[in-house]
Order: sequence, then C-alpha cells, then structure tokens
Amino acid sequence: MKHSQPHGQHRQLQEFVHAYAGTVQVVGDLQAVDYRRLSIDSRTMSAGDFFIALKGERFDAHDFLPQVVEKSPAAVVINPAGYRRHRELLEKHRIRAIVVEDTLHFLQELSRWHRLQYAIPVVGVTGSSGKTTTREMIAAVLERKYRVVRSAKNQNNQIGVPLSLLKIDAHTEVAVLELGTNQPGEIGRLTELVQPTIGVITHIGKGHIGFFGSQEAIFREKTAMFDGMAPGSTIVLNMEDPYLRTYQREDVRIVRAGLRADLDVWGRFLEMDALGCVRWRLNDTVDIQLHIPGRHNLLNAVLASAVGLELGLTATDIQQALEAFRPAHQRMEYFQRDGVLFINDAYNANPDSVRAALQYVCELPHVQGKRIVVLGDMLELGEFEVAEHRALGDVIAELPIQMVLLYGPLMKHLEARLHEVTNAGIVVRWFDDHAALAAFLKTHLNAGDVVLVKGSRGMQMERVLENLTVE
Repeated sequence: MKHSQPHGQHRQLQEFVHAYAGTVQVVGDLQAVDYRRLSIDSRTMSAGDFFIALKGERFDAHDFLPQVVEKSPAAVVINPAGYRRHRELLEKHRIRAIVVEDTLHFLQELSRWHRLQYAIPVVGVTGSSGKTTTREMIAAVLERKYRVVRSAKNQNNQIGVPLSLLKIDAHTEVAVLELGTNQPGEIGRLTELVQPTIGVITHIGKGHIGFFGSQEAIFREKTAMFDGMAPGSTIVLNMEDPYLRTYQREDVRIVRAGLRADLDVWGRFLEMDALGCVRWRLNDTVDIQLHIPGRHNLLNAVLASAVGLELGLTATDIQQALEAFRPAHQRMEYFQRDGVLFINDAYNANPDSVRAALQYVCELPHVQGKRIVVLGDMLELGEFEVAEHRALGDVIAELPIQMVLLYGPLMKHLEARLHEVTNAGIVVRWFDDHAALAAFLKTHLNAGDVVLVKGSRGMQMERVLENLTVE
C-alpha cells in the first residue's frame, strides 16, 4: 500500500511551530528535535524526549518542569505563565522551549498535521459501548494483511487520540482509532484530528446520557464522526440499531451491516457453545467460531468483517483472524476455578452493556448451578441515574438469575426495586465494601455456578475477584 512520508521530521517540526497560530515564542533551534519522541509525563520521560506540559482540571505539568529539566529533554512546550515561572531554569540549562497559548491545542494540531502526511486508510470507531472490542477486532482482522497502528488501551479522548495519531510512521499501512466522548462536540473535534476514511459506530445507547440529556442527543454526537468525514469516505452502518439505520448522507459510500441477508455484510447466528461464544456464518460463505462470550459480540464481529472486506481481505482471512481473537482484559474475560465459571466484565458499564451481559449469562447453555450477578454502580447517568438503576430490577425479574450482589450507593435503588418485583426465590444483597461482598459470595459458591462481575470503571469491581482469590 502506497502512502506519503514526512520529508524529515526535525525540519518539519520547525515548519509546523512557525506556521502554528498559537505559537508565542520559540527559544532555541528545533532542527535536532524529533517530535515523535513525545512525552507528557515527567515520571516516564527519557533524555532527549519532546515534552509537552499539559494542564488539566486536577493537574498541571508545568509544576513538574524542574524534574523534566533534570532529564534533559530535547525541547519543552509550555504556556506563557509556565515560561515566566521557569525561564531562569530553562535558560540555565539551555533547554529549547516552544511557548504556546494552549499546550493541549498544540498537541492536537501537531497530531492532525502529522496524520495528514500519510495517505493511508484510517478507521474511526465510536459508539455507546463495544468500541474497544470492535476496534480490537478490526485491528486483528486487518493485521492479517497490513501493518496496523491502533489506539492503545483507553486512548480515545482529547489527549489519547493525538498520542495514537503520532504513532503513525512510514511503516504504517492502516490506522484503527477509537473516538470517545462525554461532552457535546467532542466527537466532532476528534474527527477533525483523525480524519477517518472509514467510519464505524457500534450502536447508540445510554452511556454518558447524563452529559447529553437524551439518546437523540447521543445519536447526534456520535454521528458527528460520519458528518465530519470527507466526501468519498466509507461509512459502515449498523442496520440493527434503530437510530443508526436512519442515518443518511449522499456523498459517501455506505456499507450496510447487520444480521439480515438483504444487507451488504451480514452474519447468521448458528449456535452458542457452553461458554456462550457464538458460531456464525459470514455472508453465507464461511463459518466463524468466536472465542469472546456474548451474543452481542456477533454484531461487533460483523462490523469488523465489513471493514476487512472493504480493505480487501477475504472471508477466509477474516475467519482466521476472528477465530484467533480473544477478549481484552476485563471485557467479557472468562476463567474457571473450582468448577465455577467467572465472567470478568468489570472494565465499564452502562444500561445497555449491563443488559447485554445479563442476557449473555442467561443464554449460557448447560448451566448446572446458580446464575449469580455482581453489579457495581453505573456512573455518568446524571438525572437518569435513579430511573436506570431501578429499571434493571424489572429486567432481572424476568431472567433466570438466582443471586444478585450489589455494590455502590446507586445500587441501593436497584436493591429496592428488586425487593418490590421479585419473589423470595432470588437472593438480593447490597454491600458497601468489596471484601465483604467477596466473602459473602465465597460462602455461597458451588461447582456449576456462573458469576458475572460488572460495573463502571470507577467502581473497581475487579477487586471482588481479587478478594475471592485471597485465602
């Protein structure tokens, strides 16, 4: 795959800095500076790194410039206040400095300028849930044919996306980047930086609804990625989502994907194994056995397949990639101990992903023991938090779940609702401590049981599993 390359990064950095509208002052010659040796953390930087001092709500990297200077950076990017404060130190050690009005904006614009130097396919992935799994599936598929740069861990925000973009180099053939949001306008801004040539939105759910007010507003925010893509780009449209199937745009290529045979790319459910992993058929051509639990991951796999087909992979390539794919840490990650199947889905939670996980537990075939769910608060729901936690009670009441163990202040609302709508046959307990919850669970486990652990990131529900292993 052909793509353009930077002429020479050191000279180009100097060009960018002088063209950048937010530059206030440049101290020293930048020709020896490699901007791709970027650091934003004084604790992990190395000598010769290009350090950008970011200022957030709870931190200001300008406070740590003395430690940065001790490590001999190639140059530092700082704001005017930081330069005035540390000018003597910088001059004493002859540190090159780029003084700019806003260091985060500098980082973002540097990453956008860097991305534009590479005429490669860039896949943008967003959605209310399933973003990371779908991103990783897409990358796994494309790695069968291409050298791929992907977002690392949770680098999907105003800082993480630029850092991911700056990993693109002359060897990169495709980039797969995740775009996240918790405030209106964020996806639009990230789209300006990433400039995707292929866009994928997993679905429109209630994640972060507290920041947006309605699912319609979430739909508008997520589809800002589609809106911001250049004419002639490709959009993979999830036709199973009632919001996304209504999206229209005339000047892009639309690939319709889902679970129906009349779509461009589709998957036929075949069966589910004992661990709840789906076997399915892609476009009536090849059968694919997934090794990530949950029926909802069939649709993620279909979206990943659509991207693969769009970029020239064969159905067999896709089959091999998806059959080798394994879940990311704390995302439908399963293990067995003493005859009990544990599902660690503790990385995050919102109303839609919790419902999908509950459905998965109840669809598991051949369960000999109890179905147990361990749930922590769903955060960032704003004015909807009480209603959404109570609504889960009505969902659970209709499912074959024998034990519900809850943690966090918001889960008191679910506990109350469960006592209203369930019979005495289901055990419901609320805890204010991970260890106490784990101790109770430990005394009620038997071989054949299935345990799902899920909650928002801030609830750290993996600590329940960690406490279980303490003898």
